[in-house]
Amino acid sequence: MAVFVIMLAAFRFVSLASVTAAASLPLFAPVLSEAHSPQILMLAISSALIIFKHRSNMQRLLAGTEPKFKAPRK
Repeated sequence: MAVFVIMLAAFRFVSLASVTAAASLPLFAPVLSEAHSPQILMLAISSALIIFKHRSNMQRLLAGTEPKFKAPRK
């Protein structure tokens, strides 16, 4: 969650924050918990699926057409 929040605050792209957080999950899992190889493998597969589902967002990011996140105004 921290990776997502940091990336969203830094770049204001929800899709970029989601992909970065998903990619970092299998890397941080062994450090932050007692995850073992089967759990890390499942996290890696889940992360790959999340990144795959965001491929159209990544294409828009590269093209410069992905909308940025805007906080609602009061």
